[in-house]
Amino acid sequence: MLHVMLDLETLSSNSNAAVIQIGAVAFDLSSMGPNYKATIDIADAMKHGEVSPSTLKWWMTQSDAARTSSMSGITTTADALNGLNTFITSLGDPYELQFWAHATFDFPVIMSAYNAAGIKAAIPYKRTRDLRTLESFWSDFIAWDARDGTHHDALDDALFQAKHAQLMLREADTALQRRSDD
Repeated sequence: MLHVMLDLETLSSNSNAAVIQIGAVAFDLSSMGPNYKATIDIADAMKHGEVSPSTLKWWMTQSDAARTSSMSGITTTADALNGLNTFITSLGDPYELQFWAHATFDFPVIMSAYNAAGIKAAIPYKRTRDLRTLESFWSDFIAWDARDGTHHDALDDALFQAKHAQLMLREADTALQRRSDD
């Protein structure tokens, strides 16, 4: 089974947030696959979503690397979303993939962005999975790796989350194998 981890950087914490960066990585139980990153022009992002003063204030407390990475975009929202669709469909039939993210944030926000831009999403809602739920069951069984990359860079965050989802899914797969062997 091929999985896709999705992460977003936004200008609000609401479901209609302006998306300024999209990161995604494909993975299976043994390896990381291709990835996708788009950094959106802030003015264009603001045409398609909400900006909250508290989130802007929060961004000002983040590292220079995070702000530079997430806020230096030149891509339009439409081009970023179409690029994500192209990335997803390049992996195969979206109905055969599992999409992972924080289900109460990333999925509603990306769907709101697709709707605001008038683009059909290549992410089937029945194929979305919640990273926090996975963590609630399996995070105690894995050794967490040191963090690589820039915190709040969408691709670096997606890679970090995918590595840990991979470890937890392997643990779950091992548990199921033991159970079927009994």
